[in-house]
Amino acid sequence: MSHAPRSARACSGSWPTASSVHSGAAGSCTSTPRRRSGTYEVRAGLEAHAARLAALRTTAEERAEITRWRERMTSPTVDSLCDRASSNDAFHDTITAASGNPRLLEMIHANRLFHFNKRIAALYSPEEIAVTSRQHGDLITAVCDGDADRAGETAREHTEYSLEIILKRLF
Repeated sequence: MSHAPRSARACSGSWPTASSVHSGAAGSCTSTPRRRSGTYEVRAGLEAHAARLAALRTTAEERAEITRWRERMTSPTVDSLCDRASSNDAFHDTITAASGNPRLLEMIHANRLFHFNKRIAALYSPEEIAVTSRQHGDLITAVCDGDADRAGETAREHTEYSLEIILKRLF
């Protein structure tokens, strides 16, 4: 049973089910825990490396753009969840684009079978929203401070944490 916040329910219109979340991800439910884990493990590596490179390569303009995401992506309130669900991929793409490696962005998109959306957002508890908010803030800080090791580790932890939530709720 999901402990999703009331506003998450409002985002999706109803409480999500495993089948509704699966079908919303790729058109049909062909996912298994092993396949899902494999995809997220690839993404964790790609996103971690993209964050490392972004920390090393960002320009002042890119840092300013990444910093502008802070309020939207770090609010731990359930009221911000609808906006976060709509913005999550663009936020992560902004960091990946700052890596200066367009191929990384292509590979991350190819491995984004199951992106964060309103159906997935509805699965998150208030505590999980707070954790991901902190992770987003830590990622922004690490990239903008040029701390490649911390940026990579934070991106990896964030992707792995997201996988844990999905596996716990859907399988």
